Amino acid sequence: MLQGEVTSVRPSNNVIRQRVYASALDYFTLSPQGPTQPHARLRADVKLLISFWQVLYADGKYIKKEIFLPKDNDLALSSNLAQLEPYIEQLGQNRTAQTWHASSSSSTHYVNTLTLSKNAVTSTRGSVSRKMIQDGKSSMDVEKQVKMFLKWRNLILLLVGNEIERLCAWLNPLGESTEDGVAPVEQWMKSTLPEIRVETRVLKENARLAWEISPELAVHLPTRFRTCPTLRETLQEMVRLQPESVSHLPEALPLFLGDNSVFEHTDIAHVLTWATCSPVMALSLLTPRQYPLHPVTVQYAVR
Repeated sequence: MLQGEVTSVRPSNNVIRQRVYASALDYFTLSPQGPTQPHARLRADVKLLISFWQVLYADGKYIKKEIFLPKDNDLALSSNLAQLEPYIEQLGQNRTAQTWHASSSSSTHYVNTLTLSKNAVTSTRGSVSRKMIQDGKSSMDVEKQVKMFLKWRNLILLLVGNEIERLCAWLNPLGESTEDGVAPVEQWMKSTLPEIRVETRVLKENARLAWEISPELAVHLPTRFRTCPTLRETLQEMVRLQPESVSHLPEALPLFLGDNSVFEHTDIAHVLTWATCSPVMALSLLTPRQYPLHPVTVQYAVR
């Protein structure tokens, strides 16, 4: 629908594209999971991922300047909505005061405002969508918006390509066969990450982009790209600079602790407010083999 000749230059398509990109990124805000579906179902899921990757790859040529330039009708609609906004707010206040919904907080709907309220959506998907929409609408610089969309697209291509490779390994652990359509994905991944130096630079840039979109998304990157130790070091720095952004994620605790330097140069007290970790992680904090013994980490482990 977004790539049709008739609708490709509609500015309103940016809204749909943002939603599609946000939904795709939301999938990667969790750590990689082992497949539990039957073999045939897993193969069908891989085919769907390959199809999505192909469509997303082709979407690059549809991200052009024209779609960011509002037409006269769009400007007129925005002007009318701006004039009606005070009356809409007054109507909402009257409705809230006269009904039993007065105790509940009113939500800001995306369709009416083209923004996401900070208090309306608390889920990870909401945070991803909100950040992307704020970045897409905060600047009138068309070139900047085009580049940002292309960065989001490249990040999703990397993540989906990595997921396809991972699931294909489950399907064919011995590499005796390949799935239809996976060859272009593998070729693109090899050209994007051809050698260690380029891979390190590309993954560091995408780690910073992922953190700007959603820290939940960035935290799980090291478990998906295990061959790049620099990526983990980059995420460790980000987590230590802003531990409160990921303290609700048990998976972020190993990144915060990292090497032994955190016990000397970082406020280790953040560990006390961290989300409950797994029993395996708790045991590792009680033994000096992986992490040095520290009163704060021991107190957290036995909690």
